[in-house]
Amino acid sequence: MFILLTTTLINPVQKEEILFLLFQHFVFFLFLKRFEIFYNQRVVNLVLTSKTNLGKLKKHKLIINTLGNSSDLQEKMIITKKRGKHWKIREDFDFDLITDNFKYIGDVEMVNNSFYFAYKMKRSSLSLQGIIYKFENVNGIYFIPIKKYNRFTKYMAIAMYNHFNKYPTKETLPFRKLLYERLKHPYQNLGKEEEK
Repeated sequence: MFILLTTTLINPVQKEEILFLLFQHFVFFLFLKRFEIFYNQRVVNLVLTSKTNLGKLKKHKLIINTLGNSSDLQEKMIITKKRGKHWKIREDFDFDLITDNFKYIGDVEMVNNSFYFAYKMKRSSLSLQGIIYKFENVNGIYFIPIKKYNRFTKYMAIAMYNHFNKYPTKETLPFRKLLYERLKHPYQNLGKEEEK
C-alpha cells in the first residue's frame, strides 16, 4: 500500500495536480516516528534555552493580547452550524473586544500554562516580536524571538531534507527537488515560479 501526496496547486495550462511524494506505508510511518522524536527534543531545547524574566520583557515595551481562547469568546464571535462542522463569524461581533485586550506586558497578570504572541509598536502598527510562554511546573517565563523561531523552522526543514537524502528513492525525488528549491529560495512566491 502507498500514500500519495499531491500539490494543491493546479497548473492552469494542463489542469492537473502534480504528484510530488509517493510513500510506502511502512516508510512513511517510520519517517513520522523518527522525525517526531527528533522534533520533540528540538522543541524542548528551543523553549528551555529561551528563559527570561518579566523585567526584560517590560523594558522592551512588548504588547500582548490577553483575550485567550475561552469558550465564552468563541460563542460571542463564531456561529457554529451542523454540529460544529461549519463556522461563520457573527456579523454583529464587536471587534473593539479584541483591540481593547492589547495591553503592555507590565499591565497584565499572565496566567500559568499559557502562551501569548508578543508585539511591539513600529510606525503606528504592531510588529510581531515573538512568542511568550509561561509554565507553572518549571516556574518561569520563556520568550522565543521570531527570528529564533524562524531559524528553528528552517532547521527542521533542512533536517527533513537531509533525512530524505539519506534514504533516497525514485518516488521521493520530486519532493526532494521541491524542498530543495523552497530552502534555496524561501521568500519566492510559488505563483511567480510557475509563470517562469
